[in-house]
Amino acid sequence: MVKNYPNIFTPLQIGSLKVHNRINMSAMTTLYAGSDGEVTNQLVQYYGARARGGAGMVTVEGAGDRRRYRQHSLYPASDPRVTQAGNACSWCKTGVSEKLHPV
Repeated sequence: MVKNYPNIFTPLQIGSLKVHNRINMSAMTTLYAGSDGEVTNQLVQYYGARARGGAGMVTVEGAGDRRRYRQHSLYPASDPRVTQAGNACSWCKTGVSEKLHPV
């Protein structure tokens, strides 16, 4: 693989963001959010493990307003949401950012 992609393990600068390598983990639905859409410890640990695993960037799953899709079976109760005031703040308060971007 390195032969075909010689720069894959080299650092990269995107604006002010320093990325350790050029490997990106794409967003995947985990269903690890709480019943009201808040970030849980399980979700924090999941993203922390991906960051420790060597991915230079981790794209987190989508977080939407479930009120608009309440009847849709593709939006289960355990998807992250920003419907309530505390949901968006839970991404910061639980340490997801620190797990993905250790100082």
